[in-house]
Amino acid sequence: MPEKDALRVQLLGPVRVLAGGRPVPIPARPRVVLAALALAGGRRVGTGELIAHCWEERLPEHPRRALQTLVGRLRALLGAGTLVTVADGYALDTDRVVVDLQLFRDLVRRAEADEDAADTFLRQALELWHGEPLAGVASDRLRTQAAARLTDERIAALLRRIDLDLDRGRSQEVLGELRALTGEQPLREEIWRRLITALHRDGRRADALAAYQQIRTNLRDELGIDPGPELQQLHLSLLQDEPVAAPAAVPVPRQLPAETADFVGREADLAALDRLLAAGNTERPVPIATITGLAGGGKTTLALRWAHRVAGHFPDGQLYVNLRGFDAAEQALSPASVLAPFLDALGVPPERVPADLDALAGLYRSQLAAKRLLVVLDNARDAGQVRPLLPGSSGCLVLVTSRDPLGGLIAGHGAQPVTVGLPSESDARLMLTRRLGRGRTDTDSDAVGEIVAACARLPLALAVVAARAALHPEFPLRDIAAELRAAPTTLDAFADEDISTDVRTVLSWSYQQLDPPTARLFRLLGLHPGPDITTPAAASLAGVPTTQARPLLNALTRTGLLTEHAPGRFHFHDLLRAYAAELVTNEADRDHAHVRLLDHFLHTAHTAAGLLVPSRDPLDLPEPPSGCVPEPLSDHRSAMTWFTAERHNLIATLTHAGAIGYHRHAWQLAWALCPFLDRGGRRHELIGVHRVGLAAAEHLDDPTGRAHTHQGLANADGLLGRFTTAKEHLTEALGLFREAGDKPAEAAALVDLSWILHEQGQRREALIEAERAHALYHAIDHHIGEAIALTEIAWCQALLGDYEQSLASNEQAYTILEKVGDRHGQADTWQSMGFAHQQLGDHLRAIDCFTRALELYRDLNDPDGTADALTSLGEIHHHTGDTAAAHRAWRHALELREKYHHPDTEDLRAKLRLGTAHQRK
Repeated sequence: MPEKDALRVQLLGPVRVLAGGRPVPIPARPRVVLAALALAGGRRVGTGELIAHCWEERLPEHPRRALQTLVGRLRALLGAGTLVTVADGYALDTDRVVVDLQLFRDLVRRAEADEDAADTFLRQALELWHGEPLAGVASDRLRTQAAARLTDERIAALLRRIDLDLDRGRSQEVLGELRALTGEQPLREEIWRRLITALHRDGRRADALAAYQQIRTNLRDELGIDPGPELQQLHLSLLQDEPVAAPAAVPVPRQLPAETADFVGREADLAALDRLLAAGNTERPVPIATITGLAGGGKTTLALRWAHRVAGHFPDGQLYVNLRGFDAAEQALSPASVLAPFLDALGVPPERVPADLDALAGLYRSQLAAKRLLVVLDNARDAGQVRPLLPGSSGCLVLVTSRDPLGGLIAGHGAQPVTVGLPSESDARLMLTRRLGRGRTDTDSDAVGEIVAACARLPLALAVVAARAALHPEFPLRDIAAELRAAPTTLDAFADEDISTDVRTVLSWSYQQLDPPTARLFRLLGLHPGPDITTPAAASLAGVPTTQARPLLNALTRTGLLTEHAPGRFHFHDLLRAYAAELVTNEADRDHAHVRLLDHFLHTAHTAAGLLVPSRDPLDLPEPPSGCVPEPLSDHRSAMTWFTAERHNLIATLTHAGAIGYHRHAWQLAWALCPFLDRGGRRHELIGVHRVGLAAAEHLDDPTGRAHTHQGLANADGLLGRFTTAKEHLTEALGLFREAGDKPAEAAALVDLSWILHEQGQRREALIEAERAHALYHAIDHHIGEAIALTEIAWCQALLGDYEQSLASNEQAYTILEKVGDRHGQADTWQSMGFAHQQLGDHLRAIDCFTRALELYRDLNDPDGTADALTSLGEIHHHTGDTAAAHRAWRHALELREKYHHPDTEDLRAKLRLGTAHQRK
């Protein structure tokens, strides 16, 4: 029991606070907040829920502010540290505050665990009650949610203690309590049974018969039914004047199947379920947890592990049923077909079991009233199958597993969702070790890694392989790994004679539930090579409008075949992807879907590239096929956002296009990706995609494609400081562009060549190539190109010491770039002008130019340009004696350079060391 001077909150009667045994007056609304937090037992209660409890229908003008005021008043009354702010809500610190409800529940649990001391613990628990629970709380909403449930808990504890008294012959002592209880609960047969038994044992047979007539009248008047068989049998014993036994022990069902011996990991999921158990009945009428995830992902294994772990908390038993929601071999069970055996397990005679579903559900809830029982509903199809199986008693807890997300239970019943992901690689390895023994797995650790990778960490696949290995202990694991590699298709490696563990069959059970349009989209999604897919891309893949694709994707998510891991982004498990791809047997469907998806990414990327570099001449792309709808992008920001989100998909799609023979798409996607990867500092990715693009262009014998990919490779090599190789690629590109007569592309390659030359220190030669590019652009009246060439000319002039002419060239370029809206080109000219002003000794103008360049580069999300501008600002600040500003600029530049492994990283570190040394002086 708590110390006398502890701060105590009483909920089991009028709500009060005692400090050192003395009452602490709490005003009405703060008392509502206190009651809600005390009911939560130390867990967070959200701001919205507290506001609803305090003001119900008529909210104040600023409800959050008003709630903060109440919380502040309550903190002042209770003392510092008693109320804790947690995310968007508050919690009671139960280390500082003792709540009588938590004491009551703890004592009841101790009574369940210790039969010898049960009577003592139950009496101590019941002594904590001092009236109607939550009396004096000015919130109908809170009392409606919790008071009846708390009363059920008190009655359940009291009946257990009365049963102990009856077993020990104390009939007379319990009569007063039982009469009071029947007055409070005139329709609860289990109370009347005990009253009649106690009266008869006390020698008051006439009173016992009168009591039976009273409950019979109550039931007929209120519900139109007769007493149940237990009361009728008790009545017959009275009429025959036979000894009346104590109330018959109600059967305690123990239906949980055995759990697997090799369960590993899942600590976070188990902890989430533990929190639901700890919450008891304070947060929701019936605590419910939904365990959802993909087929074969270990949902049932997790549910059974936790159910066995907590079975002791439910002394009235555990009910279990496999609802067969995704079982092709048998139909999903109807709620009525589940309720009848549940009632049988609870001891209800067959003649009392009605046929109507509503009546069945009502009787089921009545049987579970005041009981503490765990109900495990495995493999549910949807929320509709589950709802009639939910108890009405707050002492029960329901665990539901399903491939469906069961959003209806979460939204309508406050279910706690637990989404089962894949085990970590280490847990997957441990699963195999548990099955096969450490000696075997440690001997061939590399093979274990291969097996885990081939199974894509799917627990069902791991179990199939482990079973094969266990059946053949003489097989080395490296041979089993080789079998997986050699299987004709990915899923062939996980075939099993038992359909319940054959991976392909288990996955098919979900697929066979789909309607034709959803099944078609599922099949086609298997063709997408990227890690995830958006609704617009899925729509193009299937050749349907986006408005039609979204409901289909939602349906796949509900069946666990797809996961929406971020809003609007969906991904497959690898084995599900393999299964879906197997189902696309029509070659024409496969080809059309490939082209629609490739064109979706190519045309959207082409638009995005044009928004990043307006001065870049676009490619001449064929129109996309019918049903392919590229995403509409409007500005630089939307282009960067799309590229960033789709980067992995674009690279995977480009690589896949080259591998399956869509060579034009491969090199054109590489071309479109170039600006984004360049500005993101992703040089090695830039080289990788252009190597794929070059191979594709060479396969087509397409000179234009070869030229563009050579130019892209030159750009990537130059950024990595590999100037000799870059020049070789540019020389090849220039030759091809000239052969094709593509003057704009030739001029662009000359600008790139100028940049490579001045990076090599060949400044005069660089200026010559830049001037040749300008002349070529001018000859074809290409104004944007002229501006780009002028920017390069200006930089070469500055490097040669002709700063005034460099400024003039930059100003001429800036006028054109500003007119066409090329903000990246404008940033480059500001950077170049800053350098010229710096060399002329005009530091204020130089700082202004570098600052303008920095703002533009940052706004354009260009880490390379941003680092260049910061480096320049650091140098000029250092030169003018502001070493602190120089140090800040260089430090930020270094962070960017290190992130992308830039060749200039060591130079910046040297500058920072120099700046630090000056600061110390």
